[in-house]
Amino acid sequence: ATWSTDVPVFGCTDSYAENYSSSANVDDGSCSGYPDNGEYSLSFDGVYDYAEVSPNSNLVVDNNTLSIETWVKIPSTGNNENATVFGGRLGYGYMLYAGSNNSQTPGAARLDINTSEDTFEVLHGNTDLRDDKWHFISATYDGNIAKIYIDGELDSEMELSSNYLSTL
Repeated sequence: ATWSTDVPVFGCTDSYAENYSSSANVDDGSCSGYPDNGEYSLSFDGVYDYAEVSPNSNLVVDNNTLSIETWVKIPSTGNNENATVFGGRLGYGYMLYAGSNNSQTPGAARLDINTSEDTFEVLHGNTDLRDDKWHFISATYDGNIAKIYIDGELDSEMELSSNYLSTL
């Protein structure tokens, strides 16, 4: 038998956790106490990636008005038929797409707003976002006009008068 000083030290090896142990060399799954500073992001490799948000009353449109904001970085080689960024057509009545080929302007943003359970209006953006650069997209609806902004500039708008969202 030989003696070894290479002894496993179990503990939390994640330096972002509150209970991080610098002496641990084997993670035991106990990490906890992460700071909640409101800074979160997700990164996807572009192959069947998504984040699913459970149904929640916070997603219901209030007073027939809607604002969605997001940062996107779409590869110049992007070739996605329907690149959904956020939405819930069933039960919520809206969808925001970006970088989709399924648009009047390929690669542009697109906002769908339901006007009934089975029908929706489409606002097509004008700017192809497939350029490997970060873009800030904002989509708004005030009950009469839907708008898409790209990097703070109005990209597209249309009149759309419907109270359907307020019925959900």
